[in-house]
Amino acid sequence: MVREGDSVIGYLTTLGRVSGRPHIVTLRLVYHGGKFYASRRDTASDWCRNLMAEPRVTIRLDGEEIRATARVIDDVELAGKVSGLKYRDQRALKPRVIVEMVPGAG
Repeated sequence: MVREGDSVIGYLTTLGRVSGRPHIVTLRLVYHGGKFYASRRDTASDWCRNLMAEPRVTIRLDGEEIRATARVIDDVELAGKVSGLKYRDQRALKPRVIVEMVPGAG
């Protein structure tokens, strides 16, 4: 079971915006405030563009599937918190795009 502040490896399934098929990626996710967060340097990745087109996603952790609704958020303070939980080095200081995933909303 994931706990507040955990940074874990999980699988994110999005719906391909072009193919319409499931697109699965392995990501490091942060659990904070009852939500999951992922980050990237930009929104150019397929998984990020997919969830911007169709926000219903599935997160798989330790064999458990969690349906969620995802969105890119613009919150500098939260981005800093998420990066600090995800990275324990200089990468935490770099600007990132933050994706918020709300369980049970997908």
